[in-house]
Amino acid sequence: MKRILVGDRIIYARQGKILKKLLEEFPDKDFWLNIFFGTSISSFEYFNTYYGRKLLEKKYFEFHYKTAETEKDEEFNLSDKKVGNDYNITKKNSLRDFLNG
Repeated sequence: MKRILVGDRIIYARQGKILKKLLEEFPDKDFWLNIFFGTSISSFEYFNTYYGRKLLEKKYFEFHYKTAETEKDEEFNLSDKKVGNDYNITKKNSLRDFLNG
């Protein structure tokens, strides 16, 4: 790639190198096609900054996060048999009863 639009200071070779490095670290193509940052980012160099890197890692984690619905649901067999003892709990009606324990 050559330098194009020097007046706008867009250097495509540098952008390509940064993009290649980012694709090695975050290889999922679906992530790159569906990512949305809320604002337009004019350069891939933003992702070399601390905040840009943290934002990209956060978005990558959110994209690959699996909720309980996407995981395999486990089934539990509940029996009608009672387990354990019942306890009667007396309610403390006044502050004095509560503080005296």
